[in-house]
Amino acid sequence: MKGDEDKRKQVLILYYSFSSQTKNLLNSIADGLISEGVEVTWKPLITKVPRKFPIGSYSGTIKAMVTTFFRKRVTLEPLLFDKEEQW
Repeated sequence: MKGDEDKRKQVLILYYSFSSQTKNLLNSIADGLISEGVEVTWKPLITKVPRKFPIGSYSGTIKAMVTTFFRKRVTLEPLLFDKEEQW
């Protein structure tokens, strides 16, 4: 029925995954939602300055850990999606 489709639940998964571990976890969650009839839309957060993985050195890894600990912010690209959607 058309009316039931209009009432279908929608979930927006807004995510950032540096090493793909987060995205792999979210895939499992999305699979469960989809199996329950929920419409899932994915939107990645993209950094303005690309980040490299694997990092490549022990000192680079330590630097990344320290900046993460002190919650250094990174600039993101603007999000592009229809603001009329109901999530």
